[in-house]
Amino acid sequence: ENVDFISTQDIITSSWFNASSSRLPMFAFNLRERCPKLSKSLAGNYETSIMLDPPSYANASLIRKSLLPSNGECFTRANPMPLPGFCGKTSCAFITTWCFSVEAKAAGLYLQGCHQLLHMPIMPISILKMCPMDFAVVFNANIEITGDDSSKVKQAILMFCKEATDKELVKNPHSILGTVTNTDMFYDPL
Repeated sequence: ENVDFISTQDIITSSWFNASSSRLPMFAFNLRERCPKLSKSLAGNYETSIMLDPPSYANASLIRKSLLPSNGECFTRANPMPLPGFCGKTSCAFITTWCFSVEAKAAGLYLQGCHQLLHMPIMPISILKMCPMDFAVVFNANIEITGDDSSKVKQAILMFCKEATDKELVKNPHSILGTVTNTDMFYDPL
């Protein structure tokens, strides 16, 4: 698809959208270094999300292509087809990443010889009940900074599914999504 590289996040995003079979998936991404006036030196939260269509998430290189500048725009869908109309019914999915090990390490936020035992996204069940779509958060479950200034990272994906089932998520033999760890981890006390 004429891209120089693809990231782990591109692979995860494509796998999640393909597994959920969403017609209108969205993913959040950082605008730094993608838009002319947003450099890494600026403080603040400069993020947005992009809506895709099935041809734009078919593989990881198309996810990456959607993040590249095109025709004077900071980013654009790789293969735009008309998005669903206002009154149409469609399936949606969303993915975001909370993996910031490279940026945090570069900023000196990790102590040499220490390692993160566990990181777990926490969200109120009441908010998730209102969410009308399949929702995934990619996170670094465990990070260990080793003595040679490198790190060992174990990533995980927390998925909240409205439409997709655990069997659907892992049925594709090419999916990177592994076995389901726990379907009852979050319970509704009400």
